[in-house]
Amino acid sequence: AYCAVNADEELGAISIAYATKTDIAAKTPIVLLQFNVSCEDSEITSATLERNDELALEEFTVNTVSGIGHDWGQPVWNWAADNNSATATFTCSVCGDEQTVEAAVTVETTAPTHTEAGETVYTAAAAFEGETYTDVQRVTLPAIGHTYGTPVWSWNEDHSAATATFTCSCGDEQTVEAAVTVETTAPTTEPGEKVYTATVTFQGETYTDIYTEVLPVALQIISQPENFTGPVGAMASFTVTAAGEGLTYQWQYKSLKDGKWYNTKVDGYDTATMHIEVTVSRDGMQFRCKVTDINGKTVTSEPATLYVSALSITAQPEDFTGPAGSYADFTVAATGDGLTYQWQYKSLKDGKWYNAKAEGCDAATMRIEITAARNGMQFRCKVTDVGGRTVISDPATLYAGVPLNIIGQPQDFAGPINSTASFTVEAEGESLTYQWQYKSLKDGKWYNTKTDGYDTATMRIEVIAARNGMQFRCRVTDVNGKTATSDAATLRVAP
Repeated sequence: AYCAVNADEELGAISIAYATKTDIAAKTPIVLLQFNVSCEDSEITSATLERNDELALEEFTVNTVSGIGHDWGQPVWNWAADNNSATATFTCSVCGDEQTVEAAVTVETTAPTHTEAGETVYTAAAAFEGETYTDVQRVTLPAIGHTYGTPVWSWNEDHSAATATFTCSCGDEQTVEAAVTVETTAPTTEPGEKVYTATVTFQGETYTDIYTEVLPVALQIISQPENFTGPVGAMASFTVTAAGEGLTYQWQYKSLKDGKWYNTKVDGYDTATMHIEVTVSRDGMQFRCKVTDINGKTVTSEPATLYVSALSITAQPEDFTGPAGSYADFTVAATGDGLTYQWQYKSLKDGKWYNAKAEGCDAATMRIEITAARNGMQFRCKVTDVGGRTVISDPATLYAGVPLNIIGQPQDFAGPINSTASFTVEAEGESLTYQWQYKSLKDGKWYNTKTDGYDTATMRIEVIAARNGMQFRCRVTDVNGKTATSDAATLRVAP
C-alpha cells in the first residue's frame, strides 16, 4: 500500500491518504483520512475519492473524538503587596491556554522576642484540575529589643560609689558602675550639705541620681549678750544667739563675793533669753550663758553686766524720710550723769550693728546724708553714763524718697438727698495708697468704708438722710509703711 502524510507546523491537523498498488492500477477509490488535533476535542474526517481525472468526491464522513487534553505543569504565583491574597496562573505547554485561580491564604505568625526575630508565614493554596497547589511567603519580624526603663540605684555605705541596675520587662538585668562626684557646702549659721551625684551612660542615655547628706551647724555663738542698765525694780533681759544642733542653755552669774561662776535659776535660765529683776545688790553683776549641742560640745558666751542706774532714754529717735542728697537728723534724749553717745547702724547686708562715723555720731543728734544705698537702714544710739553703765535706744529707720505729707485736706460737703458727695485728699510721698474711713454716728468709732473710690484720693458717696452729719477722713500710706491721716470732713443733707 502507498501512504501519503501531511501535517501543519502547529500540529493543528494531520492528513493521511492511502491506497494499494492494485487500487492505483485499477483506478479504484482512494481513502483519505484527516485528523484535526486539539487539547480539548479532535475531528477525524474520512473521504473516498474516485480515481478519475477530477478525483471526484465519492463519500465524506466526519467523526469527533475526545481531545488529547491540556498539559498544565506548575503554576506561576502572583502575591499582593501585603501577602494577604495571591493567584496561581496555569499555562498549557501544548496549546498555550492560561487559567488563573484565586488562592486561599492562611497566616501563621511567630512573635519576635527581645533577643530573637519572629516570622510571619503566608501560605497560598489553589485547587485546580483536581490537584492542590501551594506557595509560601515568609516575612521576618525583627527582634523587639530590650526596654529597660528607669534604673534602680544602689549606693555603698559612705556614698563614694554607686551602681545603676536596669531591668527589662522580660526580666533581663544590666548593672552599670556609676561615676560619683561630690560637692560640699560647709555649715555656718545654717546647715551645710554634701551632695553626691552618680552618673551612668547606658544605651546612649545619661542617668543621674543624687544623695544629699546634711552637715549640722557647727556650735558657735552668733551674738553676745549685752549690758543692761535700769532702775531698781525693772526687769533686765540678757539674750544669746547661738547656732548648732539640739542646743540647750544654762545661764550663769558671777558672784560679787568670791568671783566664781554659778548656775542661776531665774526666769529663762535654760533658754536663749534670761530675765532677772534689777536690785541694788546686783549692781555690777555679770551674766553669761553656757550653750551645749546634741554632741555634748559646749561654748560659753561673753559676760554682760547689769547696772543699777537712773540712766534712761527719755525720747527715742524717730524715722526720717527725705530725698536723696538731703540730710537726715536722728536725735535721742537721755538722763544720767556724764553721758556719752555712740550712734550705730544696722548693716543691710549681714544684719549686724556697727558704730557709725557720720557727723554727730558721738552726740545726742547725728546727721547723715540720705542715699539710695541707705534706704531702709536703721540707726540707734548707745548711751553710757559716768559709771560705764549703758542703755540703747530703739532703732529709727531712714527712708530715701519724698516724705509722706498731706498737702490738701478733704472739705465739708452739703447737698440734697440722692445727690453724690465727693471728698478729696491731696498727699505727697512714694507709692501712696489710700483708705477712706467714716465715723459711726452710733458709737463714734472710725471704720473703713467700701464706697466708690474708697481706695483712691477721691471718694464718692450717696447723700441720704441717715448720713446727715457723718464725718469722713482718709488714711494715706507710703511705700515704707508710714501713714498719715487727713482731717475729718462732714457730710450734711441740704434742704
